[in-house]
Amino acid sequence: MSMSMTKERFVELVRTESGLEITEFGLSTPFDGVAGWDSMYLLKVITVVEAEIGRPLSVVRAMESKCLDDIYRVATA
Repeated sequence: MSMSMTKERFVELVRTESGLEITEFGLSTPFDGVAGWDSMYLLKVITVVEAEIGRPLSVVRAMESKCLDDIYRVATA
């Protein structure tokens, strides 16, 4: 388990969990602008990120996220 995560690793996890072709540049795209995004992906991403960093994320902050970059910032705070 890693206590920190690079953006590259975060993108890899998001791509694996969602099956979407997310790039580092696309992290700031609002969820409703991500082609194929489904709200269930948010829960999957939160779960896998928590496992990766070895600690729970703030669910409130994560659920308030407007884009994947917000989730990344919660995970690396």
